[in-house]
Amino acid sequence: MTDFNIENITVPETNGSTASDFDLASIALPQNYQDMMDVQTVLTKVSVRKPNKHEWFRIHPSEGYRFATRILKFENEFYFVHPTMAPLLGEDAAPTMLYTAINSHGAVFLFPVKLPGADGTWDDFAQNYQRICKIAMDKWTLMSWNKHLRQHEVKTADNITRVPAFPDRPFPELVQLAFAGAAITTPEHHVMKHLQGTME
Repeated sequence: MTDFNIENITVPETNGSTASDFDLASIALPQNYQDMMDVQTVLTKVSVRKPNKHEWFRIHPSEGYRFATRILKFENEFYFVHPTMAPLLGEDAAPTMLYTAINSHGAVFLFPVKLPGADGTWDDFAQNYQRICKIAMDKWTLMSWNKHLRQHEVKTADNITRVPAFPDRPFPELVQLAFAGAAITTPEHHVMKHLQGTME
C-alpha cells in the first residue's frame, strides 16, 4: 500500500467557510487513491435460510463446514437448541444439518436441512434438499419450486466459471454469527416459555 504523506497537504484553517478552503489543486484525489485504501469486508452476520428461487448458490464441499444439530423454527426464525433443552422441546427441536452456502453475489448463509427423525424416515422435502446440496458442492445451482409437481426443480450452470469465495473463517464462527441472540440454552428462553405456556 502506498504511504499517505500528510505533510504534502495544505490544511485549511476555517472549515469550509472561505474560498481558499476549496483550493482544488490541494484537495483533489491523487490518481493512486485506491492504493491508499486498505479495505477489508468484515463478516458480521450470517443468515439461516433456504436459497431463494432466483439465487445461484454453492455449498461448501468440506465436511468441516457442515454440522448436525437440533434446530427449532419459530415464527419464521431459526433457533439453535442446546442438547440439554432438546428433550423439553420434543419434535419441535428437529435434527438438522447446517450446510455452509454462498450465493453468486458472495453472501454467506447456512442452509438448514432436516435429518431423519427418531423413526428413521426422511421428510420428502428434506431428502430432496440433501440431493440438491450434494449437487451444489460441485456446480452453481438454482433451486425453484414447481407448484404443479409439488417439488423443487434444480438447474445447474456449467458456464459460471467463478470460483465460490467462501469466507476464510472457521465454521464455529459462522455458526456463532448465525445464531447470535437465537440460541435456546435455558428453560427461561422466551420461545421455551411460549411453547410450554409459561410466558408471563
